[in-house]
Amino acid sequence: MPTLEQALSSFSQTLTASRLQNGGSGLTSNSDGTASASASNGTISKITGPAAMLSAEDSKEIGLPRGGAIVVATPRTADEAAVLAERLVGDLLPPSMASWLAAQEVKARTGMEPFPRIPQPEKTPEMREAVTTALKSLSEILEPSSRRRPVLAVEIAKLFAAFNLYTGDAAKSAAQVEVWGEQLGEFPLFAIRKAVRWAVRGEQKMPSLASFIADVRLAVGRQVLERQKLLQGMNQ
Repeated sequence: MPTLEQALSSFSQTLTASRLQNGGSGLTSNSDGTASASASNGTISKITGPAAMLSAEDSKEIGLPRGGAIVVATPRTADEAAVLAERLVGDLLPPSMASWLAAQEVKARTGMEPFPRIPQPEKTPEMREAVTTALKSLSEILEPSSRRRPVLAVEIAKLFAAFNLYTGDAAKSAAQVEVWGEQLGEFPLFAIRKAVRWAVRGEQKMPSLASFIADVRLAVGRQVLERQKLLQGMNQ
């Protein structure tokens, strides 16, 4: 695990490389240049690289109606990843599946079956393929940050730097990064990045680890996690 100073140095190098890659715009990109995904009739049909999305602005710009054939691009920011995660358990699924998932949420929240009752979609080959593809994309977006510890250390270092938590004690800084890294490792990077931004922009002082984790959970999206579990059950 890198020290806080090493993490900050790594962040600086990453930011510089990102600016060069994006023509000096300073935009941080998670794209690795792999192929995008295509969707037809509101259903994901193929993904050959990381999970992908189409923004509402892009859809308007190219004049595609809802449900038409679209080509989607890899998410580049935490916000785009969050939106895509929501869409993967929503409008990018077959309508019957999306409606059933929504009905299950109502049932779990109220304890009552929605009326009219929405039956579970038939497990046709096409439905299984759509669910499998959505789950594959979700697993990429929701990948635990522990699998990318150097990047996670950078995000934690950015949070510490924003609240000026430097003590001059390198060992203590490294221990702080290690503790936070261990507790945040189960969560996806996009949610941690969003929580960092919320804290920096909205808090007067450094949040506690427990408070920060609560924000990370909120950033992931309860609907996403619950629907992911339902899709996994549907795919068995």
